Amino acid sequence: FKYEQDLLLSENNLKHKISLVETKNKSQRRTIIITLIGLSLISILLIVLYNKLKTNRAQKKEIKLQNDSLNDMYIELQSAFDDKTFLLKEIHHRVKNNLQVISSILRMQNKHTDDPKVKELLKNSQSRINSMALIHEKLYKVDDLSLIDYNNYINELVTILIKTYNKDGGNIDFKFNSDPLKITIETAIPLGLLLNEIISNTLKHAFKKQKEREIYLDISVIENNRYKMLIGDNGVGDSKYLNDPNNDSLGLKLIHIMVKQLNGSIEQETQKKGTHYKIIFEAIKRDRL
Repeated sequence: FKYEQDLLLSENNLKHKISLVETKNKSQRRTIIITLIGLSLISILLIVLYNKLKTNRAQKKEIKLQNDSLNDMYIELQSAFDDKTFLLKEIHHRVKNNLQVISSILRMQNKHTDDPKVKELLKNSQSRINSMALIHEKLYKVDDLSLIDYNNYINELVTILIKTYNKDGGNIDFKFNSDPLKITIETAIPLGLLLNEIISNTLKHAFKKQKEREIYLDISVIENNRYKMLIGDNGVGDSKYLNDPNNDSLGLKLIHIMVKQLNGSIEQETQKKGTHYKIIFEAIKRDRL
């Protein structure tokens, strides 16, 4: 009986040990399987990363080639732009010089005639040409050929006109107020001619031996590219009005032509002392160079 019990106990111990070994083997197999799965996933991930890296290298190489090509194109475009800017500046410079030559010819012609009407006509023509020449001079000196700093131009234009037409040398106070005004040459020339006609006419006829002489100019933005311009003086006033059918002067015709070219309108106020105009005009826009 004792032998059978020992044998049974040994058999149970053996079964237990076999069970433990089987459990351990299962655990090891599970660990091996998990490890193999992990290694497979890592291998797949490494393959994906390698392919991604390889693709990125190819993309970087392609991007570098594209960047090099774009840089070459930029250099070519910049060179072409610089050449174009230089040529445009040269054109403005030559136009200014040619206009100044014409102005000098008119001035010389003025000295060779004694007819007051002819002298006045030549002087007015010279003033109009100078107003255009000044615009081309401004464009020659700036970096951005698409826009003109018009406030500075107006101050120079009025200074030249006062020096030209102020015969008695008396003091003339020019009051100028304007929003920042940068416009294209398509607007600058007709607006310059318009200002030239109004201000030169004021200097020639408005002031009759009066001590306090004043010209004012106020420009403000209405909306987008439309502006309102108020211009006038405290002189004796103009007996010939804008809408006078009998007023067929060249200056008045030019004023109407320039206002029309600026897609604008002009009104003359006759109730106050002096000559006063309200002008609405449009600044023509275009793409920058």
